[in-house]
Amino acid sequence: MEQELEQFGLDESEAKIYLALLHLGPSSVTEITNKADITRTLGYHVLEKLCTYGLVKNVSQGTKKKQYVAEHPSNVVRFVEERKENWERKLKEAEQRLPNLLSLYKIADKPVVQYQEGVEGIKTLYLQSLESTTEVISILDLDSFEIGEIKDFVSGCARIRKKKQIKERSLVLDTPTARERFKEMFHEEQFSQCRWIDPSKLPGIVGFGGMLSVFEDKAMVTIIPRPGQAGMVIESTILTTLLKGLFDLAWDVGRSIGVPPLHQV
Repeated sequence: MEQELEQFGLDESEAKIYLALLHLGPSSVTEITNKADITRTLGYHVLEKLCTYGLVKNVSQGTKKKQYVAEHPSNVVRFVEERKENWERKLKEAEQRLPNLLSLYKIADKPVVQYQEGVEGIKTLYLQSLESTTEVISILDLDSFEIGEIKDFVSGCARIRKKKQIKERSLVLDTPTARERFKEMFHEEQFSQCRWIDPSKLPGIVGFGGMLSVFEDKAMVTIIPRPGQAGMVIESTILTTLLKGLFDLAWDVGRSIGVPPLHQV
């Protein structure tokens, strides 16, 4: 029974004292603490707390020797209800103060990192883009999209974002393989949202084997080829602002999807 009382919100000493009083009836501090197997000093403190909870009553009636008795066990239910109301009030207060806390958090811009491994982990991270409240921008290395499951998932997410009217722009590294995979993954109505980018314009990410996406204050990097499939989301306003600026520069030199491949130009 002691464990149950602790689950209701009493600590170990409080539960022991209350159970001792249920067994003893009206008793002195010495009798109670002996039964509960705790010190008299701690016993006095715990008894006073239990009185404030409405679980114990002082019945000394003016005598020097203090005596206490347990209140009716139904008071335990009232005690739990009061704690519940108190926590609900604290929850509302916390929700009201959350905007202020978030403003401090953003000012500090302490990066928050999420990391997942494997295909399912990549999917878990990428699904966040479906709830974006801002434009989703991406750089895709389609040469790495050799896994059918990933191809279908990414193209499916693109269709969902379009249906949800989430603005999107994508730069695709222009290679013969990427040209073929692009036809498999995207529909014509999505072409205006994509541009080819000469790999030589982005030498730092050629062959990185995945995609880089930026939305809200999140930067997501996924590595697709096996082994080492993994994804990472970094939440940082400073980082995403920088990446968005670099993306816009690259977008300006990108080539429309309908133009011939680079080697035919």
